[in-house]
Amino acid sequence: MGKDKYNVKAKSDHLTYEFISEGPKGNITKIVVFQHMFDNFYNLAFGDFKNQHEILDDLIVSDNGDTGKVLATVASTLFDFFQHHKGTIVFAQGSTHSRNRLYRRYLSHFSRYYY
Repeated sequence: MGKDKYNVKAKSDHLTYEFISEGPKGNITKIVVFQHMFDNFYNLAFGDFKNQHEILDDLIVSDNGDTGKVLATVASTLFDFFQHHKGTIVFAQGSTHSRNRLYRRYLSHFSRYYY
């Protein structure tokens, strides 16, 4: 993909992906979930995995100093997802306005590697 990224573990259905963010705040488990919406549309949900409650927290700010690497890892899950779920469409939107800006900025940066 052209960017440094974390190793990802995919569940057998290739709808859920897990990886570990490593930084000054320690090791933080991240999770990416492709949620079926309708027809061939899926929602990409991403955040910290709170194992004790088995929930995905998409509002937390981990601030582990590895935003680029984390977002490159999330983007890499799309390649695997599309390989196993052909003909699907993925919708992604940040949980806050500021996250949408951040994601747009990184998408613009990542797109330089493909065009």
